[in-house]
Order: sequence, then C-alpha cells, then structure tokens
Amino acid sequence: MKEIIRFKQFSFGYVSTAKVLKKINLEVKQGECLGLLGANGSGKTTLIKCLLGELKGIGRVEVFGMVPNISSPKFKNGIGVVFDHDLLIDYLTLEEYLFFVGNTYKLKQVEIKEKIDYYLEYFKLQQSKKRIIKFFSHGMRKKTQIIAALIHSPNLLIVDEPTLD
Repeated sequence: MKEIIRFKQFSFGYVSTAKVLKKINLEVKQGECLGLLGANGSGKTTLIKCLLGELKGIGRVEVFGMVPNISSPKFKNGIGVVFDHDLLIDYLTLEEYLFFVGNTYKLKQVEIKEKIDYYLEYFKLQQSKKRIIKFFSHGMRKKTQIIAALIHSPNLLIVDEPTLD
C-alpha cells in the first residue's frame, strides 16, 4: 500500500522546554487508521502541527511523499483537518459556511451542493441548513467542522482531540 505519512528520525522541542518529540519513526499507509494516545502535554498536537508543516523540527517529515506545506494547494487539497478548537464563521448559515469552504478548495458549485446535501443527511443536519452557526450546540459545531474537513474528499483526515468535551 501507498505510504501517506512518514516521520524519519524526527525530533522537535520548544525553546522553553526539552524535546517534546524525540527521534520519531512512523509510517502510515493508505487505508490505515492511527490514533495517538498520551497525557496532556505529551506532544500529540505538536506532532500534528509538524505533520501540517506549521512547526519545523530536525529529521524528515513527508505527507504524500512531499515536505508538508499548508500553503501548497496540492498539499492542502490532500488533507482535511478537524482542530480541537473550531474555526467556524459564526455569522454564516451552515449552508453558506460549507459553500465558503468548498469554494476555498475550488470545487464546482454543483459538486459543493451535492456534498452538502449528502453530509447534511448523513449527520442529520438537514433542518439546520439555513440556521446561523452562532446558535449551534457544541455537537452541531463539531459535526460542521467534520463536514468542512471532508467536503473536498481528502486522502487524509486529521482529527485533533476527537474526544475532548
């Protein structure tokens, strides 16, 4: 199977602390599911930030065979991310927000509409299509984040703190 994620002898530490990640060697192949478990502050979110190219360390990180660069359209289009904190735009309706996200990935309007309809039905949010996000419950906000991360059919889905709250 094709390798999706690769860390080779990768280390990272913040200036104020000792190394958080020490000589990580990790390969994730297409179709595999990986969960990172550990105490608060053990480096799980830091590892994700390195995977996304937000933080640079020593050693090698590859995603889809390339060095992570979130500003690269090719890289960005291959991944979907659900962060532990939501980045939703509160004054938009659910439908408006999902169209906004789909447009950032340069999807065709008809494709965005089809995906919105599919995911709203899947997550049982059809009745909330025209509702303002600001008034959503925590669970509805999390479902919205997941839909936004999936709308462009990424090859890799990253979920930070999936069991938080």
